[in-house]
Amino acid sequence: MRKPEQLLWDSLKRTMGTLWRIQRHEDKHSPDVPDLSYSCRMCSGWLELKVLDKWPASPTAPLDFALSHFTLSQRSWLRRHGEMGSGHCYLLAKIGGNFLLVRWSQLQHLGVWTRDEWVRGAAGYWGNHLDPHDLAERISRPPPE
Repeated sequence: MRKPEQLLWDSLKRTMGTLWRIQRHEDKHSPDVPDLSYSCRMCSGWLELKVLDKWPASPTAPLDFALSHFTLSQRSWLRRHGEMGSGHCYLLAKIGGNFLLVRWSQLQHLGVWTRDEWVRGAAGYWGNHLDPHDLAERISRPPPE
């Protein structure tokens, strides 16, 4: 049986089609490397994929991932490479039926921001349908200053 992140990968691969070139990275020798590297619209970057069954029940509860699910070393990899590289390092999370794109510089808000704050402040948010053209545009736009 395929794991939730594998199913997200399958769906993302179909949805994005030829809008990008991707390489999957699942390596037991380099567990902190994000799941995908990509090239899209003259840009390259990294995506870590995560899946949560649902948002926190309380609207005032912060969103976080169990450390075993999104480890400190994975977060650190995204932050270090985001700071020193092109800045195109992201977490793409499927939460229930929604999709959330989190830039490396926003990871500090995990465990702090509520659902409403993420919907307003994330690098990208999509309700029940991920728009492939919008995702391609967001992961290739210049990072904010």
